Amino acid sequence: AIVPFDDPHLIVKSDIQDAVEACVPGDLIILCEGDHILEDIDDLEVCLNITGLGKADKTRVILDCGYGFELVLKNPGSSCRIKNVTLMSKRGQAGLLASDGAEVVLTDCIIRGVTTGIKLSGEKTSSLFKWTDFVNCKTAIEIENGARCEFSGGLLEECEVGLKIRSIEQG
Repeated sequence: AIVPFDDPHLIVKSDIQDAVEACVPGDLIILCEGDHILEDIDDLEVCLNITGLGKADKTRVILDCGYGFELVLKNPGSSCRIKNVTLMSKRGQAGLLASDGAEVVLTDCIIRGVTTGIKLSGEKTSSLFKWTDFVNCKTAIEIENGARCEFSGGLLEECEVGLKIRSIEQG
């Protein structure tokens, strides 16, 4: 189907930073091949849907938020769905943190060169990784406090720790 340019639901942005800042739940950010730098993003309390055109190794999102985890999702209803993209950290920091009921779905992605690729925390937090590779991460995936994680294909390459599961007692 062809979308007319006067469609109020179609917004064209010149870079991923502008697109993320303008998105509302249900929006889809489509990236062409190349490097896309995402910096200064606040904790996401909305849905973030990003799809790369082509293969994941040709469409790179370089996270440069400069502190702790580069991308943080908190609260029930927060979700992140990323497809056909390589996620990297410019400074080699941690990748994505999902907690307190957030949801993460990665399909045909590569998580590369971060200290912790994905950290999931909390009983209501869930994730699905479909054909997603974790490459050159100190820890690929960390799961704590009853978070749920489902895998379907994908590789763990050159990671010091593939999967870390722990329970932290509250008290």
